[in-house]
Amino acid sequence: MRRHRLHALVLPLLLLAGACSTPRGSSASSSSAASDASDERVDWNVKPPQHAVTGHPVRVTYLAFASGRKFELVNESHTNPHEYYSQKVPIEQAYRKIQSDEVVQALLDRLKEQGALDQARAGAAQSFPAGSKAQALEIQMDGGVRHWLVTDQSPADERTRFLKSANDFVQLWNATIQMQAVDSPPEWNGTSQGKPASKPKRPGSTAGKVQ
Repeated sequence: MRRHRLHALVLPLLLLAGACSTPRGSSASSSSAASDASDERVDWNVKPPQHAVTGHPVRVTYLAFASGRKFELVNESHTNPHEYYSQKVPIEQAYRKIQSDEVVQALLDRLKEQGALDQARAGAAQSFPAGSKAQALEIQMDGGVRHWLVTDQSPADERTRFLKSANDFVQLWNATIQMQAVDSPPEWNGTSQGKPASKPKRPGSTAGKVQ
């Protein structure tokens, strides 16, 4: 993709150089300046400008114990996207996505409206074996970690409220673009798993429903 973009930029530059070539009777200094300009080299491999960050790192994680998977969303104050996505990781660990501080704050506001922050307890969520009907949202901000855990023993109204919050997280996670480099075998051997991290199923679906 970068090569195509470079070609698209080079062609207009060449046409512009031809249209602006030194006319007859122009001074030698003008000709020299044109020659100097043509020798300039442009570094296209520069880091993209960062979005405005608040300096307050936030992490929200959805733990789906039924499938043994977790899905994580962090803001740019938590993780620099350019540096993080440049690191190659095993595909089973490519569960983190990075959003702007503004978008993650909007998610926190939504979770707060639904009572998720009030419901959350101090500390990280405990682990459950794969296949368990438990689910959890883990929220890290202001240097502390809190979690909201529901199981098949939780009250029905609490499970309903949890699913609303978890669904909002899932929708945002699925909508967030991920450019993670992953370890995978070549495509031609027929065994490649070089695919983006699988989308989490919405809480409440057959596989992820808390009953």
